[in-house]
Amino acid sequence: MTERARTIQERSTATLSPILGRYYQQAWVKGEGHRLYDSDGRAYLDFANGIAVTSLGHAHPKVNSAIHRQVDELIHVCNGLGHLVGTPDEAREPDRQFVGRHR
Repeated sequence: MTERARTIQERSTATLSPILGRYYQQAWVKGEGHRLYDSDGRAYLDFANGIAVTSLGHAHPKVNSAIHRQVDELIHVCNGLGHLVGTPDEAREPDRQFVGRHR
């Protein structure tokens, strides 16, 4: 393990709850498509991807663009305030937006 990976692991162990089980210790620093990259620049196929990347992968350009547009407007409103904005077009018709357009 490199010094950079060791530092990341030590910070993780010191600050994250031990209740979060980790089956593999690695210093992940970047994701692209369905690959993860460690702090040493090695690429791994992400077989354990989470719900946010399962279908489109990490850093999908259209997803990133939609997130950035939303963050520029509003990040979060408490549920108790009754936020009633409609569903954006991108969320209503995801097939039209993304299918067949993977990079």
